[in-house]
Amino acid sequence: MNNVSEYFKSGLMNEKVVKSLMKIEDKTFISEIMEIFENQIPIYINEIELAYKENNLVRIREVLHKMKGSCGTIGANGMVEIIAEIRDFIISGNKLKMEDLEDLINRLELKFQETMKVIKILFNI
Repeated sequence: MNNVSEYFKSGLMNEKVVKSLMKIEDKTFISEIMEIFENQIPIYINEIELAYKENNLVRIREVLHKMKGSCGTIGANGMVEIIAEIRDFIISGNKLKMEDLEDLINRLELKFQETMKVIKILFNI
């Protein structure tokens, strides 16, 4: 995706949120928010992976809740969608294969990497 509007059309990023963040004049503040996001999300993903290995679905939901707030703050819609898929998978109670949950967690990690690349482009950081 070379065109900025494609990041919004694809659903990866929320245009309204990103544009309001871009209007903030304090670029140091924006850089700090993005740095916190970049550092915190891998910690959350690691916590989710550990909880998955322990079959601790309650812990996964707790971490997802925190992660969803962080993603929403910066407009990372693609990640929010996968978070919702994981949450729905857990809530459904369907005895789906745990490998399906593992696949969703892997997708979340890949979406984070994609999101960070786009954030760096959008915010010139």
